[in-house]
This record gives sequence, structure tokens and C-alpha cells, in this order.
Amino acid sequence: MPRFTALFLTLIISVFAAAQEVNLDTIAELHPDLKEISGMQRSRSGKIWAINDSGNKPEVFQLNEKGEILRFVTLTNVTNTDWEALTIDENNNLFIGDFGNNRCERQDLKIYMVREADLLAGITAEAAVINFRYPDQKDFPAKKEHQNFDMESMVWYANNLWLFSKNRTDPFTGFANVYTLPAMPGTFVAEKVDSFYLGSGPRELMQLTDADLSPDGKLLALMSYDKIYLFHDIPYNDLIGGRPEELAIAGISQRESITFLNDSTLLIADERSVLGGGNLYQLNIAANRRANDAVRRAEVDIPDVKFGDTLYIEVKTQVRGNVYWEFFDSEGNRINFGIVGTFDRGEYAFNLMPQPFPNGAYLLNIQIGTRPHAFFVFRTNPVDWTKVSKEFEDRAIEVQKQRESVPKK
Repeated sequence: MPRFTALFLTLIISVFAAAQEVNLDTIAELHPDLKEISGMQRSRSGKIWAINDSGNKPEVFQLNEKGEILRFVTLTNVTNTDWEALTIDENNNLFIGDFGNNRCERQDLKIYMVREADLLAGITAEAAVINFRYPDQKDFPAKKEHQNFDMESMVWYANNLWLFSKNRTDPFTGFANVYTLPAMPGTFVAEKVDSFYLGSGPRELMQLTDADLSPDGKLLALMSYDKIYLFHDIPYNDLIGGRPEELAIAGISQRESITFLNDSTLLIADERSVLGGGNLYQLNIAANRRANDAVRRAEVDIPDVKFGDTLYIEVKTQVRGNVYWEFFDSEGNRINFGIVGTFDRGEYAFNLMPQPFPNGAYLLNIQIGTRPHAFFVFRTNPVDWTKVSKEFEDRAIEVQKQRESVPKK
């Protein structure tokens, strides 16, 4: 069983450290029909879909990786009040977030669900409708200090839709709220599951404008006009519980669309505005993913891998989640396991006191959320030779009795 002791927990107001500056590679200028592009999503079949926001037709565009329009499909049974986000589920159902809410006054928030197969079948399609509201909005419009009900970011994860708010509070609080709701047609009250602090401002640079989840499901990317916020190694059912990293994009534009082209490449688009833009960009984050692996390897330390009854563990983690441990013998059999508890980001220490097993070499895995940490450890309990001698004598007597019990020929 573990004995847990918190050395100290670092309380973090903002989870993001100093930003690394990155430059986007421009791929192409987008077609004028996408001058107000507000969402983009690469599907599991490799198709790239895009939408425009309010004031445009209810159309979904298919693009290639050069940003060229291959086709557009009109959704005939819905309108474009303020389309702001796209995501897709494991069955290639596309979800369109009609939940732009600049004044925090809408009571007709919707998400449209349409099959990718229907978008590929013709020039028109119909969508199923998800109606929803926020559990914590009481006034319409919300009071200025509570105006955190605009939405431009959405991802599908674990059979739910996850929404991240675009904070418009005055005075500005800097927090983005996280809501979930079922990814199926119907009428729902969204569940507020979390919030996190992006910064004190300027407000326009601390507002989330889009999100996507990497194909391998390990990395969440959120975007503002001048930043990308990454959460590495997402714990189970906790999209913002991963290791945070902030990337500062050189220059400012109205960036409102982001999607993963693959696990290490982001595709980004901005609207054509007074800030310029109207382009499709690419950003390679393979180096960031490799650096995250190095950080992960360093977050658990065992000062002395030799132990008797108790093994001392030190943890300095940038993710949050359940912490598990398990021992494996030389043949790969798991011989002992347990849970330490649930950690937030910070520094901890605890003792493991596993059940008795023989002296020798073992593989120990300490897992924080979804992040494994493997060590070879060596059990070196002093040998009780009196006990060993007694066990040897008892075994010799047992063997002799077995021999004597065999009938003589």
C-alpha cells in the first residue's frame, strides 16, 4: 500500500508558462468565398471541411491541403445564425456549432450534426439538430461582468461535445469555461465541467477562437488571435488536464480556424479583415511533441532504486490525474499494483510499501494520468537465514515423507 505525503503543491493561477514564439508557413491565399472562415476540420477519412460565420449561407466547403475549394454543400433545413466551430466524431459525423453569441443574449443555441457521407453525396444535405443552453446563464443578455457565454471552440471527445468559451466579461476575468453535452440530436442543458485562466489581457488576445484534438487523441490545441495553447498527454476524460504549453504566433490576425493535419502538423486559417489575413497556414509541432516526451521522462524520480519494504518516490508533474503504480517480474507478469491518489500539477513525494515478494529485479511503472514512467528497481530485503533454514528442513521432511509413501515393488 502507498503512504502519500505532499511535499508542497505549487498553486498556479495561470497554467501556462512563458510562450515560445513560432512562425506560420503560408500555404495559400483562400478563395474569397471563405473570407470569413470561422471553422475548419480534417475528418478521419482525410477530407478537410470549412465554414463561414454569421451573415453567410448555411454552406459547408470541402478543401484540399492547398486551400482550394473542391465542393460546397448547402444544408437546406437550417440557417447560419453564427456558425463558429467544426468538429467530427469517430463515425465521421460532422458537428457545426451555431453558438456564436457576441452579446451573450441568444436563447437559440444549436449544434448541427450531418454525416460526411451526405456531404459527399450531392450539393445539398440535411442536418440533425442539438439544442442546448448553459446551466449558469440566468440573464439574457448576461450582465457585463458575467458575459462568458460566447463560444467559438468545440471538439468531440469520448462521445461528448466539449465547448470552450470566448470570454467577453467587463471587467475582464481571463477565464475560459469548459462545458460538455451529449453528441446526439436532442435538447440538453450543457454541463459546466471546468475553467482555466488564460491571462489578464488585453481581452481580445485572451479569447479562444477555435480548437481541435490530435488524431492520436493525446494533444488538445486551442487558439486565439495570436497564440496556440497546447495540452499534452490528456488524462482520461479531462481535456485540459494535460501538460500546458503556450506558443506565441508572430503577428496578429483574425485567426479563427485550426485543425490537425496529422499528429504533428496544424492547419490554420484566418479571416480577411483590417488585420490582413485570408490565408491558409501550416505549423509543424513535431519538436514540441518530442520536447514533451523529455519533460515527461523527468517528472518522476526514484533516488534509490534499491528497497526493502518501502520505496520512496518523488514526483514533479505538469499534468493532473490519477496516479497508479504496478510491479512486473522478469517474465512480464504484473505481481502487485495500486493507486496513490489524484494529483494536481505540482510536486509530491510518497512511499510505496508493496506486498512481500522475493528479492530480485523488477519493473516498476508509475503512471500519472496517461503518462507512464518505467524504472528497474531491486528488492533487497535482508535474508532471514533462520527462516530459510527452517523452510529448507521442512521441505526436506516433506520430500522424505512423499518418498516413504510410495509403495515398494
